[in-house]
Amino acid sequence: MATVDKKVETDEFLLDEKTLREIETMKGAGQWSIVWRRIKKDKMGMLGLYIVLFLIMMALVSWILLLVD
Repeated sequence: MATVDKKVETDEFLLDEKTLREIETMKGAGQWSIVWRRIKKDKMGMLGLYIVLFLIMMALVSWILLLVD
């Protein structure tokens, strides 16, 4: 079944219904929640996040092993 997206024309932009819903959910949201929401949608962004977290974890583990030795 095909869906019809409503188009809303504001001053310079043509926005579809999905974009309008996304804007409504982001109103009043903090900067970090907006960033997290955008990264969750991007597969490469999530891969980059996992790589950075892995590198941080490895740095912490190496620091702890250095203290134990």
